[in-house]
Amino acid sequence: SGMGCAIRSEVWGMVAPGDPREAARLAGIDGAIDHAGDALDAERFLAAMEAEAFFTGDLERMFAAGLPFVNPAGELAACIRVAREGHAAGLAWPEVWRRLRDDHGHPDCTHAPLNLGIIVMALLHGGGDMERTLEIAVNSGWDVDCTCSTSRSCLTCANPLSSVGSMLRLTCPSAISTGWWERRWAAK
Repeated sequence: SGMGCAIRSEVWGMVAPGDPREAARLAGIDGAIDHAGDALDAERFLAAMEAEAFFTGDLERMFAAGLPFVNPAGELAACIRVAREGHAAGLAWPEVWRRLRDDHGHPDCTHAPLNLGIIVMALLHGGGDMERTLEIAVNSGWDVDCTCSTSRSCLTCANPLSSVGSMLRLTCPSAISTGWWERRWAAK
């Protein structure tokens, strides 16, 4: 039930921008190599969300694109519901996090259902602000590299430049050199 395949969802969302069904199909092929059940559904859900994000910044539309690929009776669906319902009820993120932890905590920090609940919670409570979203994901613990990178991917697909906070922009150059061959090709 780990995050091993869900962390690869970004690839499939970016390969099929605007086509959540195709992104989820590709994610399903990829994920089935080494995962099953909720972990596989997590990758499909996220890939579909990320594919949809290219054409909307609306989280509810992104969730709607991903939810058809989640078993509604599974723990993954339950964690997504806890995060969405907590936000809709106006609960602060620490209270939503406690509910996720208390009802779905797991000794394996990579447990996909809990981590997907954290991602959905961070996206909703972050309100589109990259730094706030990442702060929530980091402070929620469990599989932090996955929750942060996937939350960031969702926001970046939806709004590439304005979602990146000014503090994060200062640390990234405006151009990136990908290798020595650039100079050779640029000279031609």
